[in-house]
Amino acid sequence: MLASTSAARRLFWPVALLLVLLIGLSLLRGLQPELAGWIGPEQVRLLDRIATASLWLALAWLLVRLLDVLVWSRRARHLPRLLTDLFAALILLTVALVIAARLFQVPLAGILTTSGVAVAVLGFALRDMLASLFAGIALNLERPYRIGDWLEVQPDTVGRVEEVGWLTTRLVTQDGIGLVVPNAQLATRAFRNFDQPMGPWRDHLTVTLGYEVSPARAERILLAAAATVAAIRIEAHRPDARITACGEHGVVWDLRYWVPSYAARVDLRHQLHAAVLHHLYKAGIGPAHRRLDLFHAPMPQRMVEHRTEPDLLLARSDLFGSLPPPELKELAHKARRVRVPAGRPAVRQGEPGSSMFVVLEGVLDVSIEPESGPRRWLREFVPGDMFGEFSLLTGDPRSATVTARTDSLLFEIGKADLMPLMERYPELAERLSGILAYRQADRANGRSEPAEPPPVPVRRTDFLSRIRDFFGLPDDRG
Repeated sequence: MLASTSAARRLFWPVALLLVLLIGLSLLRGLQPELAGWIGPEQVRLLDRIATASLWLALAWLLVRLLDVLVWSRRARHLPRLLTDLFAALILLTVALVIAARLFQVPLAGILTTSGVAVAVLGFALRDMLASLFAGIALNLERPYRIGDWLEVQPDTVGRVEEVGWLTTRLVTQDGIGLVVPNAQLATRAFRNFDQPMGPWRDHLTVTLGYEVSPARAERILLAAAATVAAIRIEAHRPDARITACGEHGVVWDLRYWVPSYAARVDLRHQLHAAVLHHLYKAGIGPAHRRLDLFHAPMPQRMVEHRTEPDLLLARSDLFGSLPPPELKELAHKARRVRVPAGRPAVRQGEPGSSMFVVLEGVLDVSIEPESGPRRWLREFVPGDMFGEFSLLTGDPRSATVTARTDSLLFEIGKADLMPLMERYPELAERLSGILAYRQADRANGRSEPAEPPPVPVRRTDFLSRIRDFFGLPDDRG
C-alpha cells in the first residue's frame, strides 16, 4: 500500500504537467487564426514550437519517472543513483537534441562543435571533479562494491555503502558517522570489501602469554574459549591458534576465527575477548605484561657457550642429576665441545665407544641398520637430549648411527672424565646401573623414551658388574 502511494505521488506531477501542456497546445492550435491576426503568424509559430518542445520534455520526464517506479525500484538490489541519473540525463539530452534539430532547425554539427570547445575549457578547469565523475562511472560499470557493502577505505576506517553519487561515494560507519569519499580515490587506491565475495571471512584476535605457558596448553585454552562463542562455530570454518612471534614480553598468539558478516564483528570480538579472559582466569593464567629486569650487579653472560650451561643440562638429566653442583661443574669443565657438520655422523652403529654426548645445538637423526632390510629411522635428538650412555658406562659398541641433520654442537663426556667421580662416589655406579636397566627395559618394550621405573628393575646387577669391570672399581659384595 505504501509502495503504491509513493509511486502514485512520484507520477502525479509529470502526468499533470503533460495534461496541461496537451490542453494548452490544443487551445493554441484551435485559436491559431485569431492569434495570428493579433500578434502575427511568426510569433504564433514560435509559440507552437515552444509548446511542442515542452510537451516532448514532459514526455521524457514521465518516461524517466516510469523507469524509476516500474523498473529500477523493483530490482532485488537497487542500482546506484549515478547509473539511474546517467540514464535519465541521456534520455533528456536525446530529446533536447531532437527538439533542436526538428523544431528549431539548428544544425547538430554546430552544436557538437560548440559543445566540444566548451567541454575542453570546462574539463581543464574542473579536471579533479571530472576525474571523480568518470571514476564513478567506471566503478558503477565494474561494480567492485554495491549498496550495503562494508568497505575499509583507510586503515581502521570502515563504513557501509549508502549511496554512489556522481562525484562521491557516501558511507556510514558503525558509529553512525557519515563518510564521504571521492570516487577518484576509490578508483585509484586499494580498499577492502568485507562483503565480496559473499560468505564468512576470517578475523584475528592477538593474545600475548608468558613463556611459562607451554604451547600445547596455550592452544588448548584459546581454542576452548573460541568454542564457547556460538556465532563463530561456522561449518567447515573452524577457529585455530598460531604463534606469530616470540617477543620480549612473551609469546604472541594469533587466534583466527570466522565471522558471518562485518556488522557482527564488534560484538563477536567482545564475546571472544571475554571468553578468552574467562578461560585464562580459570586456568590461573594472565596475559603477559610489560616487564623490566633490574640488576644491581653486572649481567651474567646469557650464552650457550658459557661454562655453566653444560652443568645445568647435566643437572636436569636422570644420569647425573644426583651429583652435587661442584661435581657437575667439574664434569662439565672436562667435557669437550664437538661440532658435527650437517650430514656427518656423530657415532656409527657397531663402532667401539667409551663416551656419551649432550646435544647443545642442532638436530640429529637416529637410525639403525638391521642385519636384513634397509636402514630404519628411529627418532631425532634435539638440544637437551643425551645419547651414548651405554658405551660410556659399559664400553659396549654403538647401538645406532646418529647423523647431524643440521650443523650441530655437542658436548662429549668420556670415560676418563667420569673416572674420578666414580672413584669418589662408589654409590654412583649402583644408581647408573639402575638407570641403564630401566632404559634397556623401555627399549625392549618398543618405547623410545624412558617410562616409569618398573617395580623390580631388570638386569640391574648385570649392568652394575659391567660398570665396575669397565671402570676397574672394586666389588664390595664380599
